[in-house]
Amino acid sequence: MNTNTYLAFFIAIFVLPLTACAKTSLDAPEKIAKTIAQIIIKQDKKAFAQHVVDQNGYMQIFQLQLDLEKSDSKDKRRIPQLENIPDLAKTLSTLKSGPHKKIARINTTVKMSFDRLIKYAKRDGVDLSKASFGKITHIGNTRKHLKLAQYDIYFTLSLGGKDYKIKLDDVVSTPGRFYILDGIKWRGSN
Repeated sequence: MNTNTYLAFFIAIFVLPLTACAKTSLDAPEKIAKTIAQIIIKQDKKAFAQHVVDQNGYMQIFQLQLDLEKSDSKDKRRIPQLENIPDLAKTLSTLKSGPHKKIARINTTVKMSFDRLIKYAKRDGVDLSKASFGKITHIGNTRKHLKLAQYDIYFTLSLGGKDYKIKLDDVVSTPGRFYILDGIKWRGSN
């Protein structure tokens, strides 16, 4: 057998099964924006709450960051909220010890941002149930790692020939799930 045959055999036997079993893909900003747009259009608070960071979400994020630290201590591109924490293992242990008031406040604040968005849309005379996803206008503050990505995602909802801007502030995508850390903001029409 030549080298190419050995390489193909190696990939087929060892690499493909690993990639098929591992759920390491991160949701792209486009998928996140479309998911949240549909939630807004349906005004589904319960569905929105599933994407709001909670105690378990923070533990997952910190565990992934700790794994990154252990696997590649040379990587200097850290997610800002996590890079200044001197001892990730200690923080993770603290998170696992029980409920934390700060995380509960963040969770409540982010959930309330959804209510504010609905309120401001109504104030502006927008019937969200008749809107549709427009487009992504900007992706900011992008920080990506193998198993973590953080974004600010700006997108529009379209209705009656007008676009209405929305900002998803601090979205963290992890394998199989994304979390909103800082809320959702209504920016109004162009």
